[in-house]
Amino acid sequence: MKFKRFRIVGLASVVLILISLSACETNRYRRMEDMYQKGRYAGTIQEVDEFLKIAENGALATRAEMLRAESYMQLGLMAVERQNWELAIRFFKISNSPESDTHLAEIYKRLALTADSAGDNDLTVSYLNTILREIPDSRLIPEVLYRKIILYQTVYLDNQSAWRDYRRLYDDFPDNSFEIQARNYASRLIPGFIAHARQLSDTGYYTEALGLLFEMDRYPVVDHPEMQRLISDVYQAQAEEYLVAENYMEADRLLRIALQYNPAKKAEIDARLNSITSLFIQMGDRYLAQRDFPNAMLYYTKTFEIIPDYADA
Repeated sequence: MKFKRFRIVGLASVVLILISLSACETNRYRRMEDMYQKGRYAGTIQEVDEFLKIAENGALATRAEMLRAESYMQLGLMAVERQNWELAIRFFKISNSPESDTHLAEIYKRLALTADSAGDNDLTVSYLNTILREIPDSRLIPEVLYRKIILYQTVYLDNQSAWRDYRRLYDDFPDNSFEIQARNYASRLIPGFIAHARQLSDTGYYTEALGLLFEMDRYPVVDHPEMQRLISDVYQAQAEEYLVAENYMEADRLLRIALQYNPAKKAEIDARLNSITSLFIQMGDRYLAQRDFPNAMLYYTKTFEIIPDYADA
């Protein structure tokens, strides 16, 4: 009986101690909040650091961490007022909150514009890239990409980088005001890319040429009917190579794709397809002479897709 009474007394003591500790932590947290409200941000940060070493209440610890982040942000804003950009950047980074990231992006933008006014293009791009790297969700991203496109195209003459950034701008922010402005610059890149696609096709790199043309055709800075015609031309050129190699099946397939992309070629491609019928017959005869009846049948039957009920077939 005495042992049971002792256990009850002991448990009650533990509960009282825990309540006392919780009350102490609550009071201490309130003092830290009071310091913050009075603008004593450095003192608040110091108190929070000490508090977190001993805090038992998880909820209070979380709130204390948020209070510390707010304090660092306020110190960052004070540094901005003094135009101490290096210190402001440091405080905003330590704060590591969405609101601090907004202020941080604004500082980088201001520094980028200052560098641009001074003609320091490398430093301008560096600050713009810092926004992209450190604050990828910033509302400034469309403007950052727009400014980079201008610099890459007009200063660095780096068309590939300008096109890469335009594609990102359109893919992530279609019809944004900065994307619409960037179209004027991106459209100037297209003639060079078309010339490159033609060169690739002329040298037999059909897959690469089509890849470039299909990529351009996704964006509003091209003449889409022209893209379709160019794509058709590449498929037709590829078909001609297969004709030379006597792969008439593949040539037939590619010519039909070419016709889909440019229906205006119907007469020309139909005539080319019709000419393939005699080639199919020749291939069928060749397989027949080798007693390869399945392949002979395949080529004879294929002619009916071009000319139904073709008598020779």
